[in-house]
Formats: sequence, C-alpha cells, structure tokens
Amino acid sequence: CALPILNEYDGPLPNVIHFCQRYIIGDWLFAKHRPHLKEFFSCDSPLLKDPPMDLEKTLYAGVPEKIGEKKTLTAKNAKMNAFMVCGIHAAMNEAGEFFKKNHCEGKGEKTLQLYHTIVAK
Repeated sequence: CALPILNEYDGPLPNVIHFCQRYIIGDWLFAKHRPHLKEFFSCDSPLLKDPPMDLEKTLYAGVPEKIGEKKTLTAKNAKMNAFMVCGIHAAMNEAGEFFKKNHCEGKGEKTLQLYHTIVAK
C-alpha cells in the first residue's frame, strides 16, 4: 500500500495501535480473531497478500458475512481503515518473513486475504 496521506502529514504517528476491532476497506480486512492467523507463524502458512497501492481511494467496506453487501465509507474513514490494513499487513508480513527465514526453508507466498476466509451467512 502507498498512503499519500503520510507524505502530506508532518506530525507524529502513533506509537501504539490498539487492535480493538476489525478493519475493513473494500475487500480487504484485518481481524485479529481470524482462525487463519492462529497458524500464521508456521512454515506452511502463507503470508498476507499485499493490498493495492490505492486502497485509501476505496470508499466502501464490504460486509464479509453478507456477500455483495457494501457499507459506504467517508474519505476520512477510508484513510483510517487503509492506514490500519496496510500497516498491519506490512508488520505481519515482515514478522512472518523473519520467522520463515530463520525457522523454515525460505519465504512464504503472499496469498492469504483474510476477507475471503469468512463464510457468508
């Protein structure tokens, strides 16, 4: 992800991010309770797929439990959710790559997209 908002912003970024909710923008999601994350730090688990570079321009959030349903996002909410999804994906993949480099035979493929792991009702 590329977040131009960070280039325009010259203030401090948060030191701590509280993962108190799930973050959804478009068809991209991070939710700490997804079953696929329980095995993330294993040799067989894929890394998280990289979100698109222009994710913050997506002004809706899909509703994973209801296929086809979308919730409109304001530009501010889109930037906030894009910041979280992009930041968390990057941090998780960096840690996952370190784990795989030191405990497995190489790096994992970036194929896991958590949004698509939720079963619609």
